Amino acid sequence: MVKLVYVSAKIPESYVRLLDLLVKTGVYTSRSEALRAAIRELVRKHYNDAEILKMQLQLMEKAGGGGRG
Repeated sequence: MVKLVYVSAKIPESYVRLLDLLVKTGVYTSRSEALRAAIRELVRKHYNDAEILKMQLQLMEKAGGGGRG
């Protein structure tokens, strides 16, 4: 299971209203889900899938997970 970390950020109120509209219309189940999707897309824009996988494995090894279950 992926460990979720609480992150606090200040964003313009207009973005929050748009996030809420996405949730209200059922596009996402929560603000958090919408923000995770946006961050995923941002990361994919700047890194290819192989780079992302390599970084995830490195983080898991540092955390002692080793990537094996």
